[in-house]
Amino acid sequence: MGTTALYVELIIIGLETMMWVASFSICLTDIKYISIIEKIVGTLPASVFLLGIMYILGLIFDRVSDLIFQKTENQIRDNSGLKAKSSILIWTESNQEEYFKFTRSKIRVLRSSSINIPLFVISITMNIVKYYRAGYLFLPFVVVTGCILSYFSWAGYKQAITNYYNKARILEIALNERDRKE
Repeated sequence: MGTTALYVELIIIGLETMMWVASFSICLTDIKYISIIEKIVGTLPASVFLLGIMYILGLIFDRVSDLIFQKTENQIRDNSGLKAKSSILIWTESNQEEYFKFTRSKIRVLRSSSINIPLFVISITMNIVKYYRAGYLFLPFVVVTGCILSYFSWAGYKQAITNYYNKARILEIALNERDRKE
């Protein structure tokens, strides 16, 4: 898992962010701008430009979600009993770098999604109420689906970060025991 995977995960986070930003923009301005956006996105240079924007949004929103969830992650880390200052050292020392990279990627996407999905659902709900008068069946579907996806993003994040630190602690104990024997 190389740097390409990091770029892809940041573009995914940026895409999620761009979706709710665009949806709020449409709700707060006018739906007629969708056709203009569609024409812009349809051209190749604009698509490359949008990819860059999604990457930058992904970088920014990954940092925002990291700040928002820092306390939660610190509590989970403390509860795991991990003694090392950096868990990266544990994963590297035990030759588990691929698992580390995959898990951290999953944590970043789930952490951001647990914020992005509710924001997207709120913005879509506002658009349905504003533009889709016959949305009495569609609105509950969007809200329920959004709540389910939001919950599973949050629960998936908590489970992934808990497993990550618990496994790091197990590796730390095994490495300490190995060092004592040597």
